[in-house]
Amino acid sequence: MKKLIVLLVAVFILFVTVTVSMYFINPYGTATPDPRGRIMGFMSFSMQSSSMVPGLNRGDRIFVDTTAYMDSEPALNDVIVFRYPPAPEQVYVKRVVGRAGERVRISGGQVYVDGEPLAQPYVDLANSRSPYSQKWGEIIVPQGMLFVLGDNRDNSNDSRVWGFVPRENVVGRVSFTFGAGQAD
Repeated sequence: MKKLIVLLVAVFILFVTVTVSMYFINPYGTATPDPRGRIMGFMSFSMQSSSMVPGLNRGDRIFVDTTAYMDSEPALNDVIVFRYPPAPEQVYVKRVVGRAGERVRISGGQVYVDGEPLAQPYVDLANSRSPYSQKWGEIIVPQGMLFVLGDNRDNSNDSRVWGFVPRENVVGRVSFTFGAGQAD
């Protein structure tokens, strides 16, 4: 019995040592301090705003793959979770519409990337009426940065308001959602 207890204590100490080491090593390179994202490779959040309506509603649960960008960069139209640049203790959910070196502009509610219209079936253009949803002068996304927008363009605090998202602020890509959130 004594040998079994010693073995169990040794296994427990090994488990704790490996878990703490993985947290500090951060093998997935995610921007989150949350152990779920650093150790297990995924996290879940509850949507707190309506900035991504109609695809994501307030109260929906989202699952984030924190391993998604270990060996690649975010693609156009990826929905990402990131640490909000003005207040990094907060996380935001937005869609990538511009990557480093790309030229982004909005004209008539349509986003253009390097002069080509970006397919955006997720946006209700009839409800994107504000001037800054209709027209945005061309910008070039700097190296190491992303330009992000909420799908609910008239009700989104995004890159048009506070600027670019540093690549190192990206926590991961939204993999799937579930829940019975309510559209605002």
